[in-house]
This record gives sequence, C-alpha cells and structure tokens, in this order.
Amino acid sequence: MRKFLKEKQYIEIWGDVVESRHLLFSMVITTITTFSLFSFAPKGDRPMGLLLGLAGAVLGFSISVLLIKPKRNLIVEDE
Repeated sequence: MRKFLKEKQYIEIWGDVVESRHLLFSMVITTITTFSLFSFAPKGDRPMGLLLGLAGAVLGFSISVLLIKPKRNLIVEDE
C-alpha cells in the first residue's frame, strides 16, 4: 500500500502530462476561490455573480501557477 502512495501518477490533458495530485490541488484551489467570490455577489445581480465567479477562477488559476512549478527540463540542440 505504501508503494502505491509513493508512486507518482500522471494524467494526460490536452497533450500535456501532469501529476494527478497537482491537478487535484489546483482544481480544489480554483473551485474554492471561484465559489468564494461568487458567493459575495448580490442575490439579484446575476451579471455581477458571473463576473465575480470569473474573477475567482482567474485568481485560483494564478495561485495555482505560483504554487505549482513546472517540472520540465527543456533541452535545445543546435542542428
């Protein structure tokens, strides 16, 4: 069981491979920020709810980008 927990599991999304735990972590962050800002919108003002929800999604994405660093090593070879 411990070996299973230590193995890194990868998921392919749009031709890119990511760790499943980082994907889940970023989805949780983005969901929390989106619903948090959406809940601050006045109840009768639907466009404001949409704008605040979009702002929360952008904020969550920005936080995820800052917290989760890329793990690629890019090697450029001259021809």
